[in-house]
Amino acid sequence: NKSPRIENIEISSDDIAVGMVLEIFANQRTYNAQPIFLIRGNNTFNFGKTIEELGIKLSFTNILPAKNKLELTIRELKPSAKDYIVLKAIEFPYINFFWSGTIVMCIGFAISIYNRVKKNNTKPSIS
Repeated sequence: NKSPRIENIEISSDDIAVGMVLEIFANQRTYNAQPIFLIRGNNTFNFGKTIEELGIKLSFTNILPAKNKLELTIRELKPSAKDYIVLKAIEFPYINFFWSGTIVMCIGFAISIYNRVKKNNTKPSIS
């Protein structure tokens, strides 16, 4: 395709844009894709097309006029999301011992406060 349309990009008369019209036959279905190759100034850009059902991305990467060939790159996509979450449950065998020590310390702290308050409230008698 010598005059492809690229979304959100305006093609000027100085630019060269070529689309590779593809039909992919897989799983008794036909998929259509058109990756685009753009030459703007001295820079080249390729706008690949993704076919999610097949898990592939097609990129039109080069034009070889000397050999009268076009270069197409096909890349397999990584799976996007997993259907499960892995959790690891760790059991601490001495956790009850830890909590009992914490409770004993809190009780001791409360007794020391009680004794300090009781000691400060008694006034010494002068004889």
